[in-house]
Amino acid sequence: MSVQEAVSVLAAGQPARDEGTEARKALWGSALGYAMDGFDLLILGFMLRVISADLQLTPAQSASLVTATLIGAVVGGLVCPTGSGGFAS
Repeated sequence: MSVQEAVSVLAAGQPARDEGTEARKALWGSALGYAMDGFDLLILGFMLRVISADLQLTPAQSASLVTATLIGAVVGGLVCPTGSGGFAS
Protein backbone atom coordinates (compact mmCIF):
# COMPACT_ATOMS: atom_id res chain seq x y z
CA MET A 1 0.00 0.00 0.00
CA SER A 2 1.45 3.37 -0.99
CA VAL A 3 1.56 6.35 1.34
CA GLN A 4 -1.07 8.17 -0.68
CA GLU A 5 -3.45 5.19 -0.46
CA ALA A 6 -2.85 4.93 3.28
CA VAL A 7 -3.64 8.62 3.75
CA SER A 8 -6.86 8.32 1.74
CA VAL A 9 -7.91 5.23 3.73
CA LEU A 10 -7.22 6.98 7.04
CA ALA A 11 -9.04 10.11 5.85
CA ALA A 12 -12.08 7.99 5.00
CA GLY A 13 -12.08 6.60 8.53
CA GLN A 14 -11.53 3.00 7.42
CA PRO A 15 -8.96 0.84 9.19
CA ALA A 16 -5.92 0.01 7.09
CA ARG A 17 -5.54 -3.66 6.13
CA ASP A 18 -2.43 -5.37 7.40
CA GLU A 19 -1.32 -7.32 4.34
CA GLY A 20 1.59 -8.83 6.26
CA THR A 21 -0.80 -10.72 8.55
CA GLU A 22 -2.70 -12.18 5.62
CA ALA A 23 0.53 -13.22 3.94
CA ARG A 24 1.70 -14.97 7.13
CA LYS A 25 -1.63 -16.81 7.40
CA ALA A 26 -1.32 -17.96 3.79
CA LEU A 27 2.26 -19.07 4.33
CA TRP A 28 1.45 -21.06 7.48
CA GLY A 29 -1.63 -22.61 5.87
CA SER A 30 0.27 -23.75 2.80
CA ALA A 31 3.18 -25.06 4.91
CA LEU A 32 0.77 -27.03 7.10
CA GLY A 33 -0.98 -28.53 4.06
CA TYR A 34 2.34 -29.46 2.48
CA ALA A 35 3.51 -31.07 5.73
CA MET A 36 0.31 -33.10 6.11
CA ASP A 37 0.55 -34.32 2.52
CA GLY A 38 4.17 -35.31 3.00
CA PHE A 39 3.43 -36.99 6.32
CA ASP A 40 0.75 -39.16 4.71
CA LEU A 41 3.09 -40.42 2.02
CA LEU A 42 5.96 -40.83 4.48
CA ILE A 43 3.91 -43.03 6.79
CA LEU A 44 2.72 -45.14 3.83
CA GLY A 45 6.32 -45.66 2.76
CA PHE A 46 7.36 -46.84 6.21
CA MET A 47 4.30 -48.99 6.84
CA LEU A 48 3.77 -50.50 3.38
CA ARG A 49 5.57 -53.73 4.22
CA VAL A 50 3.53 -54.22 7.41
CA ILE A 51 0.26 -53.33 5.69
CA SER A 52 1.02 -55.68 2.79
CA ALA A 53 1.87 -58.55 5.14
CA ASP A 54 -1.19 -57.98 7.31
CA LEU A 55 -3.58 -57.84 4.36
CA GLN A 56 -1.66 -60.52 2.43
CA LEU A 57 -1.22 -58.26 -0.59
CA THR A 58 0.86 -59.20 -3.61
CA PRO A 59 3.54 -56.75 -4.79
CA ALA A 60 1.21 -55.62 -7.58
CA GLN A 61 -1.58 -54.92 -5.09
CA SER A 62 0.84 -53.01 -2.85
CA ALA A 63 1.89 -50.89 -5.82
CA SER A 64 -1.77 -50.24 -6.59
CA LEU A 65 -2.26 -49.05 -3.02
CA VAL A 66 0.55 -46.52 -3.43
CA THR A 67 -0.81 -45.43 -6.82
CA ALA A 68 -4.29 -44.94 -5.38
CA THR A 69 -2.80 -42.80 -2.60
CA LEU A 70 -1.00 -40.57 -5.10
CA ILE A 71 -4.10 -40.26 -7.28
CA GLY A 72 -6.11 -39.39 -4.17
CA ALA A 73 -3.64 -36.61 -3.37
CA VAL A 74 -4.11 -35.14 -6.84
CA VAL A 75 -7.91 -35.40 -6.67
CA GLY A 76 -7.90 -33.85 -3.20
CA GLY A 77 -5.75 -30.98 -4.44
CA LEU A 78 -8.15 -30.32 -7.28
CA VAL A 79 -11.40 -30.70 -5.29
CA CYS A 80 -10.60 -29.19 -1.91
CA PRO A 81 -9.77 -25.62 -3.00
CA THR A 82 -13.25 -25.30 -4.52
CA GLY A 83 -14.90 -27.03 -1.56
CA SER A 84 -13.13 -24.92 1.04
CA GLY A 85 -13.93 -21.58 -0.62
CA GLY A 86 -16.65 -20.87 1.91
CA PHE A 87 -14.27 -21.38 4.83
CA ALA A 88 -11.56 -18.97 3.66
CA SER A 89 -11.80 -15.55 5.26
